[in-house]
Amino acid sequence: MRNLFIIGAQRSGSTLLAQALDLHPKINLMTPVKPEPKYFLEKNYNGKQAYIDLFKGQEKNYDYFLEKSVSYIEHDDALKRIYSDFPDARVLIILRNPIDRCLSNYRYSVENGIEKREFLEATQNLDKSDFNSNISVNPFLYVERGFYDVYIKKVMNIFKNKNKNIKIIIFEEFISSSENLNNIFEWLNLEKIALASNIFLEKVNQTRSLDLDPAVLNYLAPQYIESIVRLEHLLGNKINNWRQALKKQGIEL
Repeated sequence: MRNLFIIGAQRSGSTLLAQALDLHPKINLMTPVKPEPKYFLEKNYNGKQAYIDLFKGQEKNYDYFLEKSVSYIEHDDALKRIYSDFPDARVLIILRNPIDRCLSNYRYSVENGIEKREFLEATQNLDKSDFNSNISVNPFLYVERGFYDVYIKKVMNIFKNKNKNIKIIIFEEFISSSENLNNIFEWLNLEKIALASNIFLEKVNQTRSLDLDPAVLNYLAPQYIESIVRLEHLLGNKINNWRQALKKQGIEL
């Protein structure tokens, strides 16, 4: 059985992606999904064999063992452990419009009692550090976490066989058609499965609409322009959905 990892990005639809992949009879999703396993973080790591033992005896039933831990994309040491233990592992990264991701990240922190400040104060003051040390990543990097090109470069440098084993998914494109899920199965050399055309509709609609305050948008959008262009260069194609969203705000890339 091969290993499959969803390593990021936070608040970008990774849970939806994991649950969708788990629909395939040849993929076994590691549980619980919440809280995430985070096995390869230093404080949790107990060696390769201990990880293999987690799914011992299931090799005949599944082709892939899937772990979703989005903290990994921010921990180079965890990524290096994955590559060292499983150099042929497949790695998935799902990315959401960085503006929407940023606002979702902030809202999540507020709703979970982590954040008490107003949005602009929280994103402009990075000195706040009084958070639970058990949290695997700094919860206050709302803006910085959307500079995807920085993280993608690091991942590509660690996973030497990046062209074969890394797949980057744009959230807005992924949810547009169930066939996109089958394309991932095909990438994994798995048979396609029958999927309802509206497979993502119910789950996506459960997400509350974000408060797209013009002042907030005008503050955030310019910060991501250069990063998006660099990301497109890494991917080798334009992210039209994000470009169209920026165009509505009068920003042309």
